[in-house]
Order: sequence, then structure tokens, then C-alpha cells
Amino acid sequence: MEQTDLSSAHIELFRNGEWRSADSVVEKLQEELRRLRAALQREVREQVDEARSRELTQLRDEYAEVTAAAHLIDQDMSISEAQLTVLDRRLDGLSEERDRNSDIRTLVRLGSQTAAQHIADHNCPTCQQPLDGLESEHLGPTLSVDDTISLLNSQINTTKKMRDQAQVAVEYSASAFAALQRQADQLRVRIRALEADLLEPVAEVSQADIAARITLELQLEEIGRVQDKFAEGIFTLEELATRIASARNEINALPEGIPDSDVLLIDEVSQTMTRYLKDSRFRSYSPSQVHLDRDSLRPTREGFDIDIDVSASDVVRMKIAYLEAVRSVGMSVGPHPGILVLDEPRQQDIDPSDFGTILRYLGVAAKGTGQIIVTSATPKGELDRLLRGTQATNVELGDQKLLQADRSVDALDAGV
Repeated sequence: MEQTDLSSAHIELFRNGEWRSADSVVEKLQEELRRLRAALQREVREQVDEARSRELTQLRDEYAEVTAAAHLIDQDMSISEAQLTVLDRRLDGLSEERDRNSDIRTLVRLGSQTAAQHIADHNCPTCQQPLDGLESEHLGPTLSVDDTISLLNSQINTTKKMRDQAQVAVEYSASAFAALQRQADQLRVRIRALEADLLEPVAEVSQADIAARITLELQLEEIGRVQDKFAEGIFTLEELATRIASARNEINALPEGIPDSDVLLIDEVSQTMTRYLKDSRFRSYSPSQVHLDRDSLRPTREGFDIDIDVSASDVVRMKIAYLEAVRSVGMSVGPHPGILVLDEPRQQDIDPSDFGTILRYLGVAAKGTGQIIVTSATPKGELDRLLRGTQATNVELGDQKLLQADRSVDALDAGV
């Protein structure tokens, strides 16, 4: 995949009432600066009062236009900011109303009668004014709580889009207003310098030319700093675009489908799991119909939901068989640590003989390497019988608990 082209990226500056490229603005400023420097090299300034008077008139007209445009943009910005404030209040109100209805829906789901009381209330939910005197019997059906939440979500999304548009308008107006303000400041400096030149006797150097030259140099320096910062940003974006293009090329170069080596591992885990399901007498349907999904790598049966379509005890059988298959195969081909912890796997009243079968195949599987820890409330004598013939270690905790209650006494307790 080709890298993103950033060659057309450039900076635009708001100048003389329109957006222009920074390069063209710099070129024009440099031309004006060269002219002024040449003028300042003259030994004696020529008498150009008439020309400067015309220039002063033009600058005053331009200053009036710039300030008028800035005033209009400032008004637009104020309107947009006011609209932002209104939209923010609207969003807060809609969000609060949605949260209130979400709480009502939660209470109803938990068995509360709040919704019915809320709908049957004879007072306005907003201003709490009585509604008994209003003709509201023929207004049609009211929205349910779910429909109300859906409507509020739609209104929130629409309001957010309106706010985003208003925010863009504010940012654009702020940029244009700042540009006009800078231009007005520069015009004001030149106007004052020209006025001083026209009021003072002819001198060797024009104050207007000096002020104009300083203004142009400041503008060029400011634009230069912006261009340098922009160039750094473009360089960073080009590096990022190169990395993205490289990553996309690597992704596109990946082989389609599942590699044969991964297919063999998935099949091995699936076969091991099926064998354990047969040993523990999985009864909901034939264990051969259970396989690993090649996308999720979880047990599945085509067209069925395993968590719902099998009995609770078979769900436990399947989870134990799946986890043990992953553990045993993962240790042989990968970095699996070989540790499996099962907390009370007999909680769904698995048949004692089936539970014994599970414990025995877990004991045999962990015989070589790895460790399997199983907690159970089954009496020690029964566990000893179920584990007979294996190398499993049966640890009796008795009345001890793995988690102990905090029995420390607070010295500030009033009962002490």
C-alpha cells in the first residue's frame, strides 16, 4: 500500500479579506521589504507628501474595512458562543432526563412500581404543577420508558452534531478575528507613521518607511516560525504515514486463512477435549459434535448456543475438558506454564462416578509436568476413594478457610 501523499499540505493566512498561501504572502512581503530597504538607502528623502497623503487615505479606508469586518466576525463569534452555551445546557438537560429514565428502567427490572407511579402522577415532572385541570385525556398513548430513552438518545446525538458544527464555526471565527486584529494593528502603526511624516519637515529618513520595514520584518519572522513548526509537523506525519504504510503492507502480506500448523494444533485440542467429554459421560448430545471454532477458539456446535442448549453439569464438563486440553497441548508446543486451578467443579451436582473420572484424567494429565489444583467440598474419605490409583495429593483443610475474617479490634470503638 502506498504512503499517504503530504506534498500538497500547506499553510494559509488570512490577509486582505481572503485566505492566501503562506508562500505567496512571504513572497509579497519580501518584495515590499526590498523596496523599503532600497528607499531607506537614499541620502535624502524626496518630497512625496502628495503620494503619502494618497497612501494615508488608502490605509485609513483599509483600516476601516478591516475593523468593520472584525466587528462582524466578532458578532458572529458571539452568536456562535451563545449557541454553544444553549446547546451545552440542552445536552445537560437531555442527559439528565435520559439518566433519570435509565434509573426508572433499572428499578422496573428489579420489580419496582416506580414507573407506574411516575406515569400516573398528576403533577408535571418538570415544574411539579398540577395537571388535573388540563385537557390531556385525548393526547394519545404515551411512550414507554425504553422508547423515551431511545428518543432521548436520538436527541442527544443530534444536539452533539449541532454543537460540533457550532464549535467549528467559533474556531473559524476566532482565527479570522485574530488575523484581522493583527492586520488592524499593523495598519494602525503605518497610519501613525505616515501622519507623523506629513506633519514633520522633510528628514533624511522616513519614519513611515522605518515603521513599515519593522512591521514587514516582524511579519516575516512570525510566518517563518509558523512555517518551521508546520514543517516539523509534516515531518512527524510523514514518519507516521511511513509506519502505517509499512504496517499495512505487513498485514496484507500475511497469509490468508489459518496456517496449517495452527489447524493441526486446533484439531489436537479439539480431539483431546472430545476424548475427555466421552470419558466424563457428556450426555446433552454426541461429544463428536463439539469442536473448536477457528475464529474464537472456543467450544462450539454449529447452530446451537452451548451455554444454553446443554445441561448445567455438561457445561462444567465441557469447560473442564476444554481448559485441560488447552493446558496439556499448550505445554507441549508453547509457553503454557502448565498450571490449572478449578474452584469447586462439582457445584452443579455432577454424578460422583463422572466427577471421579474427571479427577482421574486430570491426575494422569498432571503426572508428568505442570500442576492442577482442585478445590471441593466433597468429604475427604470420598475424595480418597475417587482418587485411588492416582498420584494426586488430597489436602484436608477442615474448618480452616483460605480467606480469614478480619477480627482486629478498633481502639476507637465505643464498645472497647
